[in-house]
Amino acid sequence: MVYKRSMAWLILRAVLVPCACLPTGHAQAAPADQVQDVALTTTEGWIGRALMLRGFPAGDDLKYDAAGSLQSAGKTTDGTLAGFDLQKVSRRGDGELQLEGVRVAIRYNPEQHIFERHLLKLETMKLRLATAAAQPVQQSLAAIFSVGIDPALQRSMPLYWSHYFIPSLAWQADNVTGQPIVGLDTRTAVGLVYPVAARKVEPQATVEATQDHVRGTVQVRLDVDAQGLPQRIVVRQPLGYGLDAKTVDAVERYRFQPGSKDGAPAVFEFLVNQSFQ
Repeated sequence: MVYKRSMAWLILRAVLVPCACLPTGHAQAAPADQVQDVALTTTEGWIGRALMLRGFPAGDDLKYDAAGSLQSAGKTTDGTLAGFDLQKVSRRGDGELQLEGVRVAIRYNPEQHIFERHLLKLETMKLRLATAAAQPVQQSLAAIFSVGIDPALQRSMPLYWSHYFIPSLAWQADNVTGQPIVGLDTRTAVGLVYPVAARKVEPQATVEATQDHVRGTVQVRLDVDAQGLPQRIVVRQPLGYGLDAKTVDAVERYRFQPGSKDGAPAVFEFLVNQSFQ
């Protein structure tokens, strides 16, 4: 009986007396490196995704704060050269992650009508991302990357790209606002004198396209105003590798002998096919 009473007392005492290692009223704080592990593991989950760098930075060593804002200002590049293949994530000191990978070029496949990703083996990159307990790293990554060419990325692109992805996007007021435009489907009408390119500019291929032996044709659509100036340039058939941007830059410097309709100056829709061989 003494044995049984002693055991009962020990059991009761164990229930009533709190453990000295877990003080009542206080939660045990997780170690700082354990919080860092959450950020590290979350970021590793982005490996293998079709990432695009928002803002299209051109550098190969980029630094971001905990909100995902780029801290090292520099040159930008075309959206088709702003892909990123994340391959490794590691810590870099306290409160900072290092993301390592390879820059990716986007190339358009005209047969399948899709954008394909091509790793640029010479374009290794490092991204440094600050981490903070108050800022979920998932939000930071979403501010740095889009997964594919998402709508927000489309709207941030130059007009020749944003109108490609969003054809219904309204144009800002310009020299052809409110004027009738002779469309491509009315070229057989009588009384029309079509514009002729009086000055052409040949674009240079990008270094990335030259290294990867990219060949093909970029087609852009534009309006030629009554003064013979190109307006509202839009990529119609892309090629990628930065060649679309090079084509648009060149066409912006075209000058035309203006067209006319029934003897009066008119605005004409026009196509330019730029071949890269």
